[in-house]
Amino acid sequence: MNILRHSVAKSRHSFTSRAVLMVPATLLGRLGLGETVHELMPAPGSSRGYRHGIIFETFMLTAKCLEDVRHLHEEQTLAGLTGFRSLPCAATLGGWLQRVGRSQQSRDVLQEVAAGCWRRPCRAGTA
Repeated sequence: MNILRHSVAKSRHSFTSRAVLMVPATLLGRLGLGETVHELMPAPGSSRGYRHGIIFETFMLTAKCLEDVRHLHEEQTLAGLTGFRSLPCAATLGGWLQRVGRSQQSRDVLQEVAAGCWRRPCRAGTA
């Protein structure tokens, strides 16, 4: 009987099970959607919170449910690769959705960004 032999060894390299998120994260950076959303959204009530663009990009990476952001928090390798050093928690994302949902201007901005993202050229040299 032929049995495949595998060995396990310690490595100094970091690995992530969510490497596939590098594709949309890179695309978001190249399209500049986060910056566009931040520039067009109404000014936040305080300067202590997350920028609108960071929250928007977090939603784009965790499209299935709000609790998926917990997985991004746990993936330090992914955070380093994507440049997302600090991500909002699920409660912050939910609060943002409630505020945006009440503002017609915010909804109009997000619809315009979503509709225009396919027409927009990529920004060269950004990731």
